[in-house]
Formats: sequence, C-alpha cells, structure tokens
Amino acid sequence: MVIELRGGPAAIGAARHAIDEFADQEQLPRVDDLRLLVSELVTNSVLHGGAGPNDLVELHVDRPCGRVRVEVCDAGRGWTQQIRSTSLESDQTPGGWGLILVGALADSWGVEAGDRTCVWFEIAVN
Repeated sequence: MVIELRGGPAAIGAARHAIDEFADQEQLPRVDDLRLLVSELVTNSVLHGGAGPNDLVELHVDRPCGRVRVEVCDAGRGWTQQIRSTSLESDQTPGGWGLILVGALADSWGVEAGDRTCVWFEIAVN
C-alpha cells in the first residue's frame, strides 16, 4: 500500500491515522510501536527533508511473512548520519531521538538514498 501525504506538520497526524487504519484492517499487534515509528520518520521528512505543505511524503506499508515493513520517502537533501549522545543528561540540543527509537523498537531498519531519501523499518507481528 502506498499513501501519499502532503508535507508539513499535518503529515504526521495523517501518517498516524493511515497506520491506525492499516493496523485495524490487518488486525495487527504492536500498533503503538508502528504509530510511534511512523510519526518519527515522517517528522524527520518534514524537519530534515524539508517536506513542506506543497511537497509529498510517501508512506509505503507492506506485510511480508509475519512482519510489517514501512518506508517513508521524501525528496529531501539526502542522509547525513549524525552522532548523538544517548544520555538523557546530554547538553546537546533537544530532539534527535527518532532514529534511536527506530533502532530500539524495530527489528531492522535502514536508509536508501538516491533521487529520494527513504528510511525503512520492519517489525515482527506474529
């Protein structure tokens, strides 16, 4: 399933709603994890990928072999890996925990960069 979302702040709520509908149709467990991870990746598309209200963010959702795979794609500038403290006592700027959450909750995840940037994750739903 491919869902096209308008960028900007409204994309985050629209993505959560789409995941809720998909999870309900498929009777999936781990809905809270799915919703959180999708929210984090769409937020990254808006904040770091520059997906504004006139841009599209694509949400790809598939259910292969006992897992759910989600990709969030945008036309952003690409991927820049940043080293971030994992300490809550960090003096760094607030935020930046999205991919840490993805790494902690997803069974696997990655980034595909080219003409678009796609960040994907998979979680088991057996």
